Amino acid sequence: MARSRRLITCTRLLFAGLLIVTVGGCRTLKLDPTPGMANAELDAQKIGTGSYSSLDSLVEQWSYNAEAGFGPVTPLVVDDYVIVPNRRGEVHAIDRTSGKRLGVKKFGDAINGTPAISKDLLVIPLDYGEKRSLKVWNLTGAKTAFEIAMPSVRSDVLLDGKRAYVVDGNSVVHCLSVTTGEECWTSNLDAAVPVFAAPVAIDEGRLAVVDSGGDVWIIRASDGRLESRFEIGATVVNNFAVGSRRLIIPTTDGRLIGLDPDDGATHLLFESSDPSVQLSAPVMNGSRVVFGATDGLVRCVDGITGREVWQTDVGAPVAASPAMAGRAAYVGTLGHTVLGLRMEDGSVFWQATVRGRIKSPLVFVDDELFVLSEPRFLYRFGKGGPIAQHAQ
Repeated sequence: MARSRRLITCTRLLFAGLLIVTVGGCRTLKLDPTPGMANAELDAQKIGTGSYSSLDSLVEQWSYNAEAGFGPVTPLVVDDYVIVPNRRGEVHAIDRTSGKRLGVKKFGDAINGTPAISKDLLVIPLDYGEKRSLKVWNLTGAKTAFEIAMPSVRSDVLLDGKRAYVVDGNSVVHCLSVTTGEECWTSNLDAAVPVFAAPVAIDEGRLAVVDSGGDVWIIRASDGRLESRFEIGATVVNNFAVGSRRLIIPTTDGRLIGLDPDDGATHLLFESSDPSVQLSAPVMNGSRVVFGATDGLVRCVDGITGREVWQTDVGAPVAASPAMAGRAAYVGTLGHTVLGLRMEDGSVFWQATVRGRIKSPLVFVDDELFVLSEPRFLYRFGKGGPIAQHAQ
């Protein structure tokens, strides 16, 4: 009996890898399955981040237990799969249709930034002290392609073609080739505070980085040269958006600030009467900006003038970035609820309950909504009936 248990354990470990194969000349992603499951493949080129919504009510189709809590990470929806990292250093691959586990790989300590996929490579940031805090996993050979030693990485990876940009715990921006692991350049921001917001490409040749002290750094993407530095005078811990020729930056003192990356001119788009209110990361739909707040209100403002279009009381604080989908915005709350709001007026057209607080960004892809909730669950909501109430 002891031998049987050992064989089962070893089999599960062997099946925990991620593998890319080539079928008929097309590169596809295969995740070695857990015992008893059939292999599955996907076109790894297509990564969904949003789509049109018809304002239909959604149904919980499955939930998945990732066995550990989530940082402020975004689920990666790649054709027939969902890839989710957790704070135990694991990356889970889940069948998008059934919610069944396809593979799990442990990469080290907590993952608090969203990984990125470049062809057959998965770029993984680790919140791992001074150890090797950036790993690139080769999906073709199910092995580590390379590792880079740097202080903890706490923000998302920005991928631009064959280059990845990450900011380490000492506020140094790294540009590296995702195919060779070579560092193309590093740029020391000389900041006395860490960076939690993800770096953002503001045009073809420039990046923007905002540190937690409220300094905005505009960096040339070709060589890492600092182009300009601006101050907004507020703490920033959440991701920011780019649109309407300006950066849309949320602060921890209840303000939403628009900043022109060319001259540093700022425009106050929103200011709460209570400075203790904290804003979620904003998302944009055309010129409209939607964001939640700890006061339980979701607001939509014009991204140029700051004019309020609508506000909706969702009954609980909102810490997670909403998901935009054409005519709808989807919002998750710390009160265990998920809501669909009409973009024209903010009215609620759909609502559901999950088992925990929602603190990670929502993702809407092809009329399906993916939600991470505490303590460790991933939900898929869609138009069909439930596939499995609790897949794992």
